[in-house]
Amino acid sequence: MELYAAAPQLCLQTVTDRELAALSRKLRERQLHVCCLTPEQVNYPMNLTVEDEGLRRYSIATTQRAIQAANCLESPLVLVTMGHSLLDKPRQDAWER
Repeated sequence: MELYAAAPQLCLQTVTDRELAALSRKLRERQLHVCCLTPEQVNYPMNLTVEDEGLRRYSIATTQRAIQAANCLESPLVLVTMGHSLLDKPRQDAWER
């Protein structure tokens, strides 16, 4: 199954490693397999191409946490949405970030 990582089911910003391990056990007990972990992409600011360095660092850390969570849940895939730059800025600048 695809697991959408968003509150209240699985909030990447607050979930602990212990909670991930418990969720992994529950999934195995029910013979469920996560085929893809999809981080929340609507309510939380996620943009790997943004100019704002603080938001970019946050986005990178959240993406890294999604990869860690997927590993704990034995998911082979993580959906990563890069985001977009401002429409009045050159696309190349976003690609270089």
